[in-house]
This record gives sequence, C-alpha cells and structure tokens, in this order.
Amino acid sequence: MLASALAGFFFIRRELGRTVLSILRVASREASGDITDRLREASEDEIGRISATIQTITTKLQERSGDGGRGRDRLNDGISRVAHAAQTARSVEQLYDLLVQGAIECVDGRVGYIVDVDEAAGDFVTCAAAGEEVDVARNWRVALGEGLPGRCARERRPVLLNGGAASGTGIAPALANPPQSTLAVPVLVGETLSGVIIVHDRRSGGQFTEDDASALGGYATLAGVALGPWGSRDRLEQSLDDTLAGLMAAIEARDPYARGHSGRVARYCEEMARALRLDEDTTRTLRRAALVHDIGKLGLPEVLLRKETRFTPEELELVRTHSTAGETLLRSIPALSSLAPLVRHHHERCDGSGYPDGLKGDSIPIPTHVLIVANAYDIMTSDRSYRKAMSLNEALETLRTKAGIWYDRRAVHALLGLDRSVLNAPNGGVAAATSNVRGRGTASISVRD
Repeated sequence: MLASALAGFFFIRRELGRTVLSILRVASREASGDITDRLREASEDEIGRISATIQTITTKLQERSGDGGRGRDRLNDGISRVAHAAQTARSVEQLYDLLVQGAIECVDGRVGYIVDVDEAAGDFVTCAAAGEEVDVARNWRVALGEGLPGRCARERRPVLLNGGAASGTGIAPALANPPQSTLAVPVLVGETLSGVIIVHDRRSGGQFTEDDASALGGYATLAGVALGPWGSRDRLEQSLDDTLAGLMAAIEARDPYARGHSGRVARYCEEMARALRLDEDTTRTLRRAALVHDIGKLGLPEVLLRKETRFTPEELELVRTHSTAGETLLRSIPALSSLAPLVRHHHERCDGSGYPDGLKGDSIPIPTHVLIVANAYDIMTSDRSYRKAMSLNEALETLRTKAGIWYDRRAVHALLGLDRSVLNAPNGGVAAATSNVRGRGTASISVRD
C-alpha cells in the first residue's frame, strides 16, 4: 500500500503536473495564432497529444463564439488567464482563487465565486470568491441538488438568469445589493463536476447576454482542464497521508506508552504552523514529519520500547539513535526525503544540549523548532512507565521556563496560544482523516482521537 501511494504521488507531481502546465503554456502563447505546425512537430510525444486535445477544444469554442472579434478576444483572454493560474498556483485553493478572479474579469462581473461539494455536510459550499461583498459570498451554502448550483450541476450547461429570477434563496447569497443578472457555469473534470462558477451583475451596467454565457462556459471548460491534475494529486496525497498515519499506528502499537502520540504531535504542529503563518507547503511537510518522526523506532527492540523502568545510559544511547535511523529511512524514499531533516533534528535544543548534532538557536529552522516543542509538550502530558503525565498547566509552565533555553520562544508562544480544546487532546489512539471540503482555510488532513 505504501509503495503504491508513493509511486503514484511521485508520478503525479513530476510527470502529470509538468505535462499539463506545458500544454497550457503552449495554449496561452499561441491563442491568437495557428498552432497546427507546432502540434505536428510534437505529435509523437504526450505533450503533443494532449495539446492537440486542448487545441480541438479551443477551436470548437472559437467556432461557437462566432465571427465577432469580441467573443474570440475574450476566449483567447480566458485561455491566457487559465494558463497563468495553472502556472502560478501552488495549491488547489490558490488555483480556485485565481480562476474565480479570471471569471469575473472575463464577463466584467461585480462579484463571483466557485461553489463545490461538501460531502460531509451534504451542501454546496463556496471555496473561492472575488469582487464585491466577498465575505458574504464566502459564507454561502446551498443543499446539494437545490438552487442555482443544483440546476447547473444537473443540466451541465451555462444558466443565465435576468431580472427577478437572478436573485433569491438558492440563487445568490444575501448580498446588500440583490443581483439583477446572474450567470452560472459548471466546471467539469472529465465527467466529474469539480465546481460551479457563479457571477452576478455586470460592473459597467446592463445584463449578461448569451454571448457572456458562451464566453464563461468556454472559460469553465478550460478551467476544468487546469483542475484535472490537482484532483488526481489531492487523491494521491490523501492516500499518502492515510498510509503514513496507518504506518505510525502500527509502529505505536509496539509501544503502549506512545499510542496516539504522533497524531497528536501532528495536530499541534498544524495549529502552531497556522499561528506562525507558515505557508501551506511548509505546513504540509511539517505535519507529515510529525506523523513519522518516530519511524526510526522500527529498528529498536520491542522489549526496550515496553520497558517499565528508566533506561540505563547504554539503553538511552540506543534509543537516541531512532532520529538518525528515521532520517536514513526517509532519505531512501524520494517522495518523503523532504521530511528527513525534520525527523533527524526533532530532539535538538536551542542551547545545544539536544541530539544528534547539538544544534543551537538559529541553526535550527523554525519548522523544526515547532516539531521540537510539539513533541516535548505531548511527552510531558503523556504517562510513562516511570512517571505520571504532567497536568496541562504544569507542562505549559515548563515550556515558559525553558523558552529561549531549550525551546524556541516563537514556537513556545505559538503552542501557548492554542485553544485549550486542542491542548487537552486525550491520550487515545489516533487516526488520520482527510477533509472533503476544498474551501478556503481547509487543511488537507486533520487528526482526531
């Protein structure tokens, strides 16, 4: 299972992502001209074949736009916007943000947003918004199958509403200025609905027309092409996260005093990373490193892990090898090699008294400081064979006392600021779960007891 997830993850990141970005760059560069010769030259490789598909879609959309220069210009502009979004987005959330901004500019809309399916709640929920009154738009929900999103999802074609039909329950959020003209178009990845783009009112005045609906429909078709690889990557990354969590649960089953430890540390790290405003890629790497930070214990004798008295100096020296053993194991797996430095240094201390390298202060990166503090806090508040767990207040006071000595002040401050409901996580078994919602601020995995 682990090998399959890693192989798929690595392939999607390195091959499929590069392929789609390449053909979108071609489409953007050649939108206003004939790319037949370029496609003929590339006909023998994968990029050429997929580019031909994009060109076919573009040609059909251009034919549908008619002979008018305005429709073709808007389509070509839409191709450029989708290509720019695909090239610059570093996450599916950022891609949605860029796509919705391009959508309202495509038809000169006042406010626009993309709704997607929240399977857990059974609703359509806004996952990106731009323009006026975005806060209202971002909080909009509609039951699955209901309202304008439901109609657009069923009909799989643009829906244009003008006049009194353009607003109301299930049509638009409670905007201060009820819309007088509304456009909704489905975003399809193959046959799968990946969202519905909704735009209200033309900023320059007047109502949307069938030409606007056609232009936005063409834009949504190309947006679906750009979103395709992200859906595959999300599924594979979720599979990787679930596999890592399952692996750590199996490892922790060997140690009765460590059950749930990695999952709790992962949750603390994720919340602390948000408080420190670390970027999404760093947060994802940090969370995964927390899940596998004790993977080096696979090489330790089980009798040592289950020992109910304090370790002898020789035993302690052996236990401390788990951080370097974990690093060695992770470096051998390309998709996980970025986790190796965090795992190696998760027992370092600011004053250099940690192991294995005795690093000090700023020589330890801030994500590693976060993992160090989260790990230390969970160890303090967990029972051990030779001592009972500290209370929450005792553990927090220890962190305050050792801030700037053993622990980084920024990381300690981030943990101290977490909600008590997070810090009071019980010492039970932990399973990793992936959220089904792709809306703003949604983490790609959460950890629950």
